[in-house]
Amino acid sequence: MKKKWISITIISLILLSISISKTLLEASYAIETSTRVHTQLGDDTFEVKDIPYITKRIEAAYPEIISGADQDKLDKWNQIIKDDFDKILAIYSYDPFSELKETPTESNRIILNINYEIKLLNAQFLSVFYRAFYSSPYSAHPSELVYTTNIDTVRDRRVILSDLVNLNDDFVSFLRSWDFSTVEPSNPMLNAVIKSILNDMSDDELLNGLKSADQIGSNNRWGIYTYLTPNKLGVSVSVPHFAGDHVELEKEYEELKDYLNPDFHWDFNQN
Repeated sequence: MKKKWISITIISLILLSISISKTLLEASYAIETSTRVHTQLGDDTFEVKDIPYITKRIEAAYPEIISGADQDKLDKWNQIIKDDFDKILAIYSYDPFSELKETPTESNRIILNINYEIKLLNAQFLSVFYRAFYSSPYSAHPSELVYTTNIDTVRDRRVILSDLVNLNDDFVSFLRSWDFSTVEPSNPMLNAVIKSILNDMSDDELLNGLKSADQIGSNNRWGIYTYLTPNKLGVSVSVPHFAGDHVELEKEYEELKDYLNPDFHWDFNQN
């Protein structure tokens, strides 16, 4: 019995340490990403401009593609991006405590910061990866959640995971073997905690979660979003706050040949 309590205490201390580290990282993140600059992709094929969205409590931005294709295509891509960004904002628009009086230090506090990264933009795909840092004064702790927008730049339409890969039991088993891309190798305890959380999800739960992936809203029960890089497919899964709020797993396209939808021309030789 004594050994059992010692084990429980050790696990509790590990989780507390992880949670404190996460909170400190979140504070740093909020400072670092409060200022954004205009960006142009290295190959000069496409040019991207930040579109800021700033209110009393929100600092955010989303991308607008301003060159690299004909205007009709750019308009379609940018409309998809804007629609998704509006859906993200809508998730945080409900404030049940809006009638409560704020303290002077809270009155001008930014509670939502949305930062984006373009993971891929080429003649086939556009993949935008958002991090939404939410720090409501009425929440137990701040949170950082992930959202993504993936666009087929050939057909000018939004695509989701089920468009990109064949989702079945084999894919679920294969996904469990993927490497984490966001966990530090120096923190094996956190790795183990996250792996345990994912393993606690049954195959049916995970498969259903993957089938509803990339929907921005309540239908995406497990908070699963996918993104594309030049040589890897990424899957982001929401996890409890003490484990980091979200974890990203990635696998090279070359290793995904048996699952990728052949409707897309997958270039396995990209750098």
